[in-house]
Amino acid sequence: MDAERHELHLIGCQMTGVEASCGTKVRHHTESGAQRALAALERKGKIQHPLEVYPCFWCHGWHLGRKFTEEDWAQVIEFRDWLHTDDAEDIR
Repeated sequence: MDAERHELHLIGCQMTGVEASCGTKVRHHTESGAQRALAALERKGKIQHPLEVYPCFWCHGWHLGRKFTEEDWAQVIEFRDWLHTDDAEDIR
């Protein structure tokens, strides 16, 4: 995963909160471990909607989750850009 996508996933985790992005999900210690788990689910035909591997802001591991849509990415990018403004100074 490239550095920008990694950063955006971490921001997305913050936006959705610990329960939704980490909660009861299986923690994988490496990206490759999470990729292997995803491949196993695909081989078994256990995936009902598109999934992707992502880094977790909360536990610093890797999880499987719903694949972000273009709209999801646009919201994350907008939030990231806002974080770099003076308006976000109080939460940084």
